[in-house]
Amino acid sequence: MTSLQGIVLYENNLSGSIPPSIGVLERLINLDLEHNALNGTLPDELCNLICLEVLHLSFNQLEGQISETLLPTSLREIWLTNNRFTGPIPCSIASLNKLSKLKSFNVYSLSSNLSHESNLDTLLLQDNRFEGEIPWSLGQLANLRNLCLSRNKFHGKITFLMNLKSLEVLLLEQNEFTGTIPSSIMQLSSLKSIGANKNLLSGSLPDSLFTIDSIGTSKLSRSWLF
Repeated sequence: MTSLQGIVLYENNLSGSIPPSIGVLERLINLDLEHNALNGTLPDELCNLICLEVLHLSFNQLEGQISETLLPTSLREIWLTNNRFTGPIPCSIASLNKLSKLKSFNVYSLSSNLSHESNLDTLLLQDNRFEGEIPWSLGQLANLRNLCLSRNKFHGKITFLMNLKSLEVLLLEQNEFTGTIPSSIMQLSSLKSIGANKNLLSGSLPDSLFTIDSIGTSKLSRSWLF
């Protein structure tokens, strides 16, 4: 069994904790246990999975903090949404050079370390407990194509967007963003879809919003625009 490369058991009724013995599977590439009833903390032995590329654990009841040494550096995708994790995103995320998709931790703070994720193209943080302003470092993710911050408690202005030149999908619904939509949004030439309904945005719609050739969907309703 130590030569096992994939464990795919999503959408079952599995319960209990992930056993520490999983650490012996040093050749494991894909671990998908989404949509079960797993609980407890992630075993420290997870760091022994030196070939692991895909870690999908969303929609369980896992809890505790993600330690700095827990995540294998070989990871390309991490999906941990809809659990009970606490604490910040670990600084060690910055050393995951192969990471391209981070489907979020259910935690309370958004780390400034995300700016080091030069390969990150998808950042999904929806349906969590995040609050506060968006750190400037998020705006340094030059290769980011998909950004979803919907249904949190983020606030402040949305000027952090202006350096995201590769951004195609931007979803900001049901937060507490304020201020106007910056006219410099026209610089996001790759943008195809915007959703920002149910915020506290004000002011007029900038003409530049309608001059982005690539845009196909724009949802700005209920943002208190006037």
